[in-house]
Amino acid sequence: MGFFSEQQHPSEGTIRTIGIPQQWSETPATLRHPAPRLGEHTQELLREYGFGQDEIEDLLQSGGARADTAACSACRFRVCGPAQQVL
Repeated sequence: MGFFSEQQHPSEGTIRTIGIPQQWSETPATLRHPAPRLGEHTQELLREYGFGQDEIEDLLQSGGARADTAACSACRFRVCGPAQQVL
């Protein structure tokens, strides 16, 4: 594997990304998933840090946090709420 690698991103198409610089014979490294989009995991991370849904909605509405609605359809974690929007 070289320094750069091409990967299929679910919403961006083919992207060029940094590859894995090491190679191991018994446990080869692979790129398992694409980089997250800006705001893709905002709500999940805020929940992990102890924010309640009302606080998260307030942050999104005020512009203090950003969530990416395009990423929600492919999000493999929790289902995003109705307050999630691109600000």
